[in-house]
Amino acid sequence: MANVRRIVRAGEVAWVVLASLGFVCAVPTQAQQYQVRDFAPSGSEFLSTSRMNSGGAVVGDWENDDEETTAFLWRDGVLTEIPPTSGWSSTIAYDLNDSNRVVGALSDDDFNLVAFDWSAGVLTELPGLVSGGASSATGINNAGLIVGFAEDTLSGGVAVVWNNRVISKVPGASSFLFSTATAVNENGRMCGTAFDSSFTSVAWTAFDGELTTLLTPSGWDGAETW
Repeated sequence: MANVRRIVRAGEVAWVVLASLGFVCAVPTQAQQYQVRDFAPSGSEFLSTSRMNSGGAVVGDWENDDEETTAFLWRDGVLTEIPPTSGWSSTIAYDLNDSNRVVGALSDDDFNLVAFDWSAGVLTELPGLVSGGASSATGINNAGLIVGFAEDTLSGGVAVVWNNRVISKVPGASSFLFSTATAVNENGRMCGTAFDSSFTSVAWTAFDGELTTLLTPSGWDGAETW
């Protein structure tokens, strides 16, 4: 692992007021240690990270000279690439759960997208709503529930959920011109972003079959969730 630097925040002082003794004293706190790790692969032009799980594993993707991206999982100092399958040129990782199961999208040179689910070295394309329609997986919880978007026959994309890799629309999401789910928690509550008939972005949350739009603050042009 190249260029590992240790940053120590030393000399931090906590002030403790000893009211009962009538004076103030300075007590040094325990120094906090940090590590900055550069884990960009050789030949990469650009690297970004997307999410971290509770175990400290990180997902993201890096770009080469040909502007092709490769998703990766970084865990315990080891970087594992998630290469595209046959017929695709790039992979993009958006989220992972505590089992280090990664979700994202495959892309080709024409920027067509198909959602994927990756676990223990095996990448599986997720089904879409229509044949040849674009899709992307952007969130996963520890139960394996996956959310994202998929093209349908009525709009450019609608928020969807994959349960055991079976796709369905998020109830109420089809009322927008476009919608996508961006995250899902352990209770199955989802959040996402949509565009209404005036092309204004709208933030929403959905749970137990009911979608609720979130109030956009006064004076704002729109709202999004991530």
